[in-house]
Amino acid sequence: MAQGLAPQLPLAIDKTDGYQLIKDYYTLAAQNLRNLLLCHPGERSMNGRFGAGLRRFLFEGYEDSTYDRISSEIHKQVEEFMNYIKIEEIIFYPSPEDVDTNILSLSIRYQVTPLGTTVEELQLSLERLQKKAQGDSGFARKARLADNGGSFSPAGARNRYTTDANES
Repeated sequence: MAQGLAPQLPLAIDKTDGYQLIKDYYTLAAQNLRNLLLCHPGERSMNGRFGAGLRRFLFEGYEDSTYDRISSEIHKQVEEFMNYIKIEEIIFYPSPEDVDTNILSLSIRYQVTPLGTTVEELQLSLERLQKKAQGDSGFARKARLADNGGSFSPAGARNRYTTDANES
């Protein structure tokens, strides 16, 4: 019988366990945090308030006020639904190219408080894609949220905008 804490998302077949399973609490907390950030309020049945709804910020101008609103929403959602996580820092990596193409890259440094003092990091990139629709001479717009799974490399620290847990 397979032993694990939860299925790894996205689901993938594993010859040993049937589905790939999460077997440690740090990975489970990271997956839960990623789901909280990527869910839109109302998307999860039976709990309409769950989700930071980062998609709604995708087409806004990337200014300090936008970063502050995103940071505030992340802090609020984590406090309400994942109070076992303490956010240490949220870092945004804006670049002129990303702003023009509606790409928002961020990194969240956090602790899973019941497990000790190790600081973990979750990196996400939110982007807008343009695809040519079938039978349409124009472009259809499609928003996509992408988790870079640790392969995220920001353009440079000089473009970094940081919000600190102590500032909120």
